[in-house]
Amino acid sequence: MKKLIPVVFAALLLLPSGFAQKTADAGFDQPWNDFNKPLILDPFWQNHLNWDALAAELRVKGIIHKATECGRKCFADRHYLSRKLEGKNRQYLWGSYHLGRPGIKPELQADFYLAQAKPSDDEIIALDIEGLDAKKDMSLGNAERFIKRIKERTGRYPLLYTTGIVVHKIVSSLPPDSIFTKTPIWYARYCDNISCYFPNKIWKTYTLWQFASEVNCPTKSEVSDKPCDSGRCPLKKCPLNAPIPGTRFDMDVNVFNGTIDELRKQWPFTFKEP
Repeated sequence: MKKLIPVVFAALLLLPSGFAQKTADAGFDQPWNDFNKPLILDPFWQNHLNWDALAAELRVKGIIHKATECGRKCFADRHYLSRKLEGKNRQYLWGSYHLGRPGIKPELQADFYLAQAKPSDDEIIALDIEGLDAKKDMSLGNAERFIKRIKERTGRYPLLYTTGIVVHKIVSSLPPDSIFTKTPIWYARYCDNISCYFPNKIWKTYTLWQFASEVNCPTKSEVSDKPCDSGRCPLKKCPLNAPIPGTRFDMDVNVFNGTIDELRKQWPFTFKEP
């Protein structure tokens, strides 16, 4: 999720030029080819986004924009507030995420994120953990502290955006009552089929699947017929024949595990607990 660089996706009206034209077998096998499944974009300030052009892609129903990041210091995404206003005015479902880094205490990161994003109860809140590098990525222990702080402040648990290596670590090393069971998974996997990953002891299935980004569209399109295993799936060619209208290939594109009606009913996926 180029969290230094975020997301976007869409489908065309009759003959969607952005996708291979075939029917997906199931939610774990190329679901982006099922035109009944909505798409979600997750941009950050460096992603090109033309709202008028994007409106032509009727499958794009939501935006989850990068809001904040904390390393040695915390800073807000420079386009977040203006794009939030524009996106909500255009009736897109809205959400935000925080890129977790080492350094500043996770509780302070959570406070900064909430202060900048100002999420309402109908907006997605999410934590982005990209990997397991102690120099670049928030540790799982600090992620737990971040999640607990968000729950204390909002009454909700955030979504967890993450990658295969992090999922493998969580599933293999944490107990089945881990706090991560309360964080719906927003899974970044650039392969055609992820049925080998679900269900597991933490998550029964995914909520969002990021299937296209600068990682596999259009560069680094390493093709492999090897099956995926517990560590990683081989990269596949970009599933987009063309960028989503109003975006470029470096936009992150996600598919929801359900229909458009289900997306509207379930968004923002986490609800306040009594």
